[in-house]
Amino acid sequence: MGVLLMFTISCEKAETNLETDAELLVEVPLDAWQMDEGVVAKSTAVEAYMFRGNTSFCLANKDNLVNCPGAVLGVAPGSGSQLIFNGLEGANEIQSLTIVWGYAAVGSLDIHMQEPVELLGEGQSLTAAEFSLDLDDFLQPVIQKMDSNPRNLIFISVYGYSNFEITVHADLKVPVVVESDLSSPRFTL
Repeated sequence: MGVLLMFTISCEKAETNLETDAELLVEVPLDAWQMDEGVVAKSTAVEAYMFRGNTSFCLANKDNLVNCPGAVLGVAPGSGSQLIFNGLEGANEIQSLTIVWGYAAVGSLDIHMQEPVELLGEGQSLTAAEFSLDLDDFLQPVIQKMDSNPRNLIFISVYGYSNFEITVHADLKVPVVVESDLSSPRFTL
C-alpha cells in the first residue's frame, strides 16, 4: 500500500508555469513640419508645427522578453504605462496629442486600426516640467490583443502639434506580467 501511495504522490504534475515581470520599451520616432500660415490662428505669434510618429512591434520579438524561461502562455498588464517625450526644453510645448493603435495577424495585410484617442484635454500641454502621460487605461485592449496572440503585429501612431520642431522620439513604456511554461526548453511562442 505504501509503495502505491508513493507512486501516486510522485506522479502528481508539478507546477510548470512562471510569471515574469517585464517592461516593453517601444521607441516612436517623430517627424515634424511647420504648419501653413493659413492653418494657424492669426492671433498666434508663435510658429506651430505638426508632428507624427509611427512604429510597430511584435511581442514575440521584443528583446527584453528573452528572460522569459519558456513558451508564453499569457500576458497581463502591469501598472505605470507611460508615453514619454524626452528632450523637451524651456518653452517647448506639445499642445495637442493623439494616439491610435491597431493590429494585424502575422502574415496578414489586414490591419485593424482602432479609434484615435486624444490624450490632452482643452488647455493641457506637455512641457519640460511635465513630459509624460499615464497610458494604463488606453493600453488595456492592446495588452489583451497581445494576450490572445503574442505573434500579432501591433501598430502605434502618435500625432499632434507643438510650438517647436520636435527632434526627439517618444518612448512607450509598458509594464507587463508574462506567464510562461517552464517545461519549454527556451523562449518560444
